Amino acid sequence: MSEMQSDDSALKHLMTWKFSGVKPEWEGISSESVEVKHHWARFDAIELKDNALCRNWESECGKKCYVVDYSGLEVTTTSVDRVT
Repeated sequence: MSEMQSDDSALKHLMTWKFSGVKPEWEGISSESVEVKHHWARFDAIELKDNALCRNWESECGKKCYVVDYSGLEVTTTSVDRVT
């Protein structure tokens, strides 16, 4: 999965940012594509899992969900019960 993501021009930027742990300033990406800006805006909700980009959120019913983000396609990969 990470190889496919690194071949994607928009996700390649995001992978670089996540590996470095630094979100660039808006001025540095404002001239980039809509896709790059989309991923930039979701930087904090995206993490690396096994070197693949995943977006996470908590559903209304309290489950934590993970989604593999690939070329704008989102495929649910994991959902776990909330631990409180």
